[in-house]
Amino acid sequence: MLKLVKMNNIISVAIADDCQVFRYLMRKIISDSDDFNITIEAANGKELISNLGRSARLPQICVIDIGMPVMDGYKTIELIMKRWPYIKVLVYSQYYHPYAIGTMIKLGAKGFISKTENTKCILEALASIKEHGYFYSKYVTKQMFEMANNAHGEIPQFTSVEKHLLALFCTDMQYSKIAEKLHISKNTIEKHKQNISRKIGINSREGLMLFAIQNDLLDLHDAIN
Repeated sequence: MLKLVKMNNIISVAIADDCQVFRYLMRKIISDSDDFNITIEAANGKELISNLGRSARLPQICVIDIGMPVMDGYKTIELIMKRWPYIKVLVYSQYYHPYAIGTMIKLGAKGFISKTENTKCILEALASIKEHGYFYSKYVTKQMFEMANNAHGEIPQFTSVEKHLLALFCTDMQYSKIAEKLHISKNTIEKHKQNISRKIGINSREGLMLFAIQNDLLDLHDAIN
């Protein structure tokens, strides 16, 4: 079994985020800390899983965004928990709807931080996970962990237009054709897509398609007709 990296009490950290600026800020913040060290960086979940699989020494904590391309945070944390359940996962994302948070906790995340907060709070979260195994914040409480561990995340409420769009996203129709069909502009479609993304933490069309299928929200007959 691979050993987790813990040399001279320094905790090793892996980060996965498609935003290069965020990864730069993380490096800058953690480089000033005597307690943590970034050993792996990835632009998406697939790259992170690949890097972990090749690593001779695994990190103790993974900091993961939810809305990543190629492989989002949901699938990434699921794979990490299956292959390396001893790695702690901290979610750091702009999506803080209860569904997104609850689902990530249900999958095994040990804490959540919103990207709307000061990035330096990441050290507080990492320190809490190091010492206690969890990080509680104004977004995530002990009660949320208990609820998530005993129930499935509640699916957010979608408007009729959002449900219709979710179904249309599961077709091969381009946005221009969807706009024409619904008699709305492409900008309006993009606004609805952003609202959906904020609720579930998924931004890519492929991810939205998978979400709709997994949660029985797909009604292609109503969408096409």
